[in-house]
Amino acid sequence: MGSHLSPIISEIYMTELEDKALLTSPFTPICCFRKEDDTEGPHHLASTRPQNPHISTIAQPGKIMSYDVVDLFTNVPRDEALAIIRRKVEGIRAKPKHPSHSRKHHPPHPFLDDHPAVGGNILIIISYIRDKQLQTVHNMYLLNLAVTDLLLGMISMPFYAVYTVTEWHWPFGQGFCKFFMFVDFALCLESVLLIIVISLDRLILVTKGAAYVSEETFKVGYIKVGLSWVLALSLYGPAIIGWDYWVGESIVEPEDCDVEFAHNFKFTLVTSLIEFFVPFLSISVLNTLIYIKIRKRAKIFAKKPNTLDIHATPASSSMKLNNLKAAKALAVLVLALAVCWAPYTISTIIIAFCDSCITSDVYEFLNWLLWFKSCINPFLYALNSARFTHNIKKLLQCNRRCS
Repeated sequence: MGSHLSPIISEIYMTELEDKALLTSPFTPICCFRKEDDTEGPHHLASTRPQNPHISTIAQPGKIMSYDVVDLFTNVPRDEALAIIRRKVEGIRAKPKHPSHSRKHHPPHPFLDDHPAVGGNILIIISYIRDKQLQTVHNMYLLNLAVTDLLLGMISMPFYAVYTVTEWHWPFGQGFCKFFMFVDFALCLESVLLIIVISLDRLILVTKGAAYVSEETFKVGYIKVGLSWVLALSLYGPAIIGWDYWVGESIVEPEDCDVEFAHNFKFTLVTSLIEFFVPFLSISVLNTLIYIKIRKRAKIFAKKPNTLDIHATPASSSMKLNNLKAAKALAVLVLALAVCWAPYTISTIIIAFCDSCITSDVYEFLNWLLWFKSCINPFLYALNSARFTHNIKKLLQCNRRCS
């Protein structure tokens, strides 16, 4: 997974798998020691307890531990099983840390600082390709989001920067202007549509639990991404290419670059509703449903007894903490979209019927603010996955050694 919700969702998912495994096991397990999943940080493992009465963890708050083993004890007395677990954990704690894990201060990476929309998304793409454990359906959506944002950073931003620096002079010709506008509008819309797909995927996961893996296959994922691209290319594409032919004239000056429908209020209003307001409402509703599902299932798990947990914390406190984390994480995702997209969309609607109401400087700032969303998407989604973060750190360390 790739968000702040990963620890919470993975806890629900792993608990269901453990329940099924214990029910189908030919043995009668006494105690199970769970390996720390790569999506769960030590702080989460310490605060969240498996609710299955056969499973026990001995993580302690504030202690950073990395477990290398998973042990299933059958027909072993409880005290003996817990003693074995303690010895294993103490042995792991005693292992010296590898020098590469030391907390050195590394200077910021210049490539990421200069162009995070390119650098951050390239690192995500490389991480997905080189690490087979990241090649899941959910991460495939994150890969497509990274590719979309990367193309925005490599095509839309550089050419528009030239256009801005030359004081609204477009030196690349009208044919390339139409191609530029077609690509830019399609990529911006696709970025938003993929966020809807990601939010829907999370809702399906928390709703179906363990059944998610069998039902949400790569084939289903490819269909969803394909449909999103069809919609992204279809909304603005035909109008950008053929508007001047339909109306019989062009309102764009020879050395300027803009869409022909920039001052058509009806078309701008309808497309703005489809491009921003409908997606924003959809993402808000989906994330609200995710939070409700997580809170509901957390209450169910909190009611189950956990007799083998030797360092248990009050269930209500853990549940409140997880609910708060989920609410904050989901609120950040919705707020980021609103802050980056709403001002530009509203100003575009205003300009359609009142060109002088928004100054050029303000409008260009809002345009770059919209593109800024492509720079922060890696931090909102993929870089919140421990697995993605681990791979990106290795890539940056490799780059430093090579340089």
